[in-house]
Amino acid sequence: MLNYDDKIYDAFIESINRAKAMLIIQESMDTFYGYVNGEKDFFEYLGEKYPNSRPMLDIIFNMVSLVKTTSLMEEKNLEEMGKQTEVAFSGFDERDFIRMFKPLISFLESLETISEDPLNKEAIVTSVTAFEAYLKDRLIDLVSNNKDIEKRFTDELKKGLTYDKVKEYNRDWGNILGYVVSENVGSFFNVNDVEKTYKRVLGKVGDDNYSLYKSDNQKKLLRNYIELRHIIVHNSGIVDHKFKKITNSKYKTGELFEIKKKYVETMIGVMENIVNNIEDELDGVRHGQENGK
Repeated sequence: MLNYDDKIYDAFIESINRAKAMLIIQESMDTFYGYVNGEKDFFEYLGEKYPNSRPMLDIIFNMVSLVKTTSLMEEKNLEEMGKQTEVAFSGFDERDFIRMFKPLISFLESLETISEDPLNKEAIVTSVTAFEAYLKDRLIDLVSNNKDIEKRFTDELKKGLTYDKVKEYNRDWGNILGYVVSENVGSFFNVNDVEKTYKRVLGKVGDDNYSLYKSDNQKKLLRNYIELRHIIVHNSGIVDHKFKKITNSKYKTGELFEIKKKYVETMIGVMENIVNNIEDELDGVRHGQENGK
C-alpha cells in the first residue's frame, strides 16, 4: 500500500493561503494609501464594494460633509478655532508634540513603505518557497516509506548513502533514504529536474503522454516565476543579466520588475494545479491498490 503523509500537502496549502492573504492586504493598503493622499474617494469606493450599504454610507457622508462645512470650513469660525487651538496646546513643548504625533507619523511612513509592494514581493517568495518545500518533502516522504519508489532511485542511493551521510543526518533511519535521494536529483527550483524526478516517483518514465505541466508555456511561466523569486531575494527585484537571459524578459538590466497582483495570483494557481495533480496521481495509485487493481 502506498504510504504518504497528508500533512505535507496541508503545509503547502497553509503557506499558499498566507501568500494569497499578503496580496489581499497589499491591495487593501494600496487603496487606503490612495485615500490618505487624496487620490481616491473613500465613500465612493465603499459604495461600489458594498452596494447594499449605500444608503447608510450616504448618511455618513452627508454627516461628515455637514461637519466640514458648518464647523471647520466656514471662514467666520477659523479665528475662534485658532484661539481654541492655542489654549488647548498651551504648556506643550516640542517633545510633547513628537510623542503625540510619532505613532501617526510611523503609521504614514509604513503606508508609504507598503505602497512599494513589499507584500506582493513577499507573496512571490512565500509561494515559490512553499512549492519547493512541497516537492522536496513529498519526495523524501515517498522514498522513505515506499520500497517500490525507493528502488526507482537506486543509483542515487548507491552514490550518496555513505557513512558520513548517516552521521550527518544523525542516524535518522526513518527518512535517511529520502534525504539522500533529495540531494542527488538536481534542484527543486529547476523545472526540468522536477519533471524528471516526479516522472520517476509516479512511475511515468517512458510515458510520452504524461507531463507534470499542462503545456510547455506553463512550464516556461513557472520557470520565469521562480527566476523572479531569485532576483527579489538576491537583487531587490532588479532585473540582472542572468534573469534577462533565462526569461528573455523585455525589461532592461537594472530596471525594477513591476509586480502585478493578477500575475502573482495566476502563478500561485499554476503551482497549486501542479501540486494537486501530483496528489491526484498518488491518490489514484492508493485507491487502485485498495481496490485490488
